[in-house]
Amino acid sequence: MASSADRVATTLFLVRHGEADSNRESRFGGHSPSPLTERGRAQAAAVAARLAGVGASALITSDVVRAAQTAEAIAQATGLAATATPLWRERSVGIFDGLRFDEAKDQHPTLWEAFMADRHFCVPPGGEITTAIFARIGEGLAQIIANHRGQRVVVVSHGIAIFNALCHVVGAGAPTDHTPFFALVDNASITTIEHVTESATGRQRFWIKSLNETAHLAGVAG
Repeated sequence: MASSADRVATTLFLVRHGEADSNRESRFGGHSPSPLTERGRAQAAAVAARLAGVGASALITSDVVRAAQTAEAIAQATGLAATATPLWRERSVGIFDGLRFDEAKDQHPTLWEAFMADRHFCVPPGGEITTAIFARIGEGLAQIIANHRGQRVVVVSHGIAIFNALCHVVGAGAPTDHTPFFALVDNASITTIEHVTESATGRQRFWIKSLNETAHLAGVAG
């Protein structure tokens, strides 16, 4: 293994937003403007306190409301200015965004049936196929690695978006029914990954340092 002097490590703390109305009400979150619940705001404060001492030099967030609200709490705790970007948004399911699951089924029965049969590529109008969100998250990862080389960066995003980031990390490609794993991290959890470049060889790879860390949420009421 290369020594720390021979490697450049860029650390990403991937944070899922706190609980939102869409989570509590069984809605498709997607790109909808679903805000944090009271519990979600408490979760955001708890994850912000946890991240205050990690030495991050940048804070990047999805521009969707529930993520941006979570990032506001982290910004206050760390003194970092949040940079919002659509690259780290949740996957959109088009006209289903913001609807309860039962509403989507009742209002759009044919689209619902098709989506249930193939959630990867048969999406409602305006939605993203699996390869689209995978490419978008890949661009977000590449930008951070290029622009924050050797730094520690907090990224506030969403459940399926973070799963796609993990698919990049493990080299699984865009998720399909044949992807051999699935990970849906909890609200306000932290997943830490490291991108390492070995100076001598130029070899690059990811390290998963932690997955779905939630100990900081122990005091948050259910």
